[in-house]
Amino acid sequence: MLICCKIGPNYVGITINYRGVGVSLMLSKRVPVRFYNRSLASVPLIPVENTKLGGLRDTIRTMFGIFNPYEIRARILPAVMLVFPVPFAVLSLAFGSQNAGAVAAWTSAVSIAFLFVVSVYIRTRGFNKEKKLWASWDGPPSTRYLRWSDPTFPKETKGLISEKCQRLFGVPLPSEQLEKENGKTYDEEIFKVFRMIRGALFMWNKDGLWEIQNAYYGYARNLYGCRWEWSGIALVAFLASLIKPIFFNSQWNWTIVITTIYLVLVVPYAFWVLPSTAESFANRYAENAIMSFLLVGPGNVESGEE
Repeated sequence: MLICCKIGPNYVGITINYRGVGVSLMLSKRVPVRFYNRSLASVPLIPVENTKLGGLRDTIRTMFGIFNPYEIRARILPAVMLVFPVPFAVLSLAFGSQNAGAVAAWTSAVSIAFLFVVSVYIRTRGFNKEKKLWASWDGPPSTRYLRWSDPTFPKETKGLISEKCQRLFGVPLPSEQLEKENGKTYDEEIFKVFRMIRGALFMWNKDGLWEIQNAYYGYARNLYGCRWEWSGIALVAFLASLIKPIFFNSQWNWTIVITTIYLVLVVPYAFWVLPSTAESFANRYAENAIMSFLLVGPGNVESGEE
């Protein structure tokens, strides 16, 4: 068991982590500023404003990350799509029996209970396939768009971005000369800079359009990473729905229609549509993130605020 503490200007909190499961608790919401110490920070805790009764939903989302909008779009939704045909396959095997309804209900409940486990697996598979997608796009869009040779943003805009990075992080964009001499090193440096940009956006504009596009990209990437598993589950569900009608002379039922349609839709979507869909969402995410960084927060080009 690991117990961590974090003290901020307006809260004190602890995090208890036991076998990979963490729970954050708020102890106080009035702490003198002189007690604030960043060195005590270990993991994100619940902000004070979310501990009010009216913010109960946000508090729950903070404590259990699977309920925040990004996790719902990028992990929970793909998990639902993977397990969707399972209850219908089981129901087809129990079709016509007196317990068919109960079997379907229990199967649905178990499928829902395993959504979190499936979502973790989906996320892992998506990350594992991400570099393959990036290679097919000539690098991550967030890196590619910040190359001086890329035409997506004018060089003048990249100059403003570089100046803002210098002011906020002390690190400008790598030089155009470095890109010409060593493109690989340039991309590695840009990747590091964009991580700082993304961290700043989480502070300034956490719910902006860039984060919505990021969630949609996560959805497409994670489903692409599980395309074989997804198609396999759809195929097994379809075959299972045929067992009783073919081998036991049972009546053909509506579950066969659902599993057939699902299989017909899943295979082309998983193998031919998802790669281009993931690229489109990744492009829009990168564009919105870069422009949000330039226009939002301290040092933006509109107000010159520092």
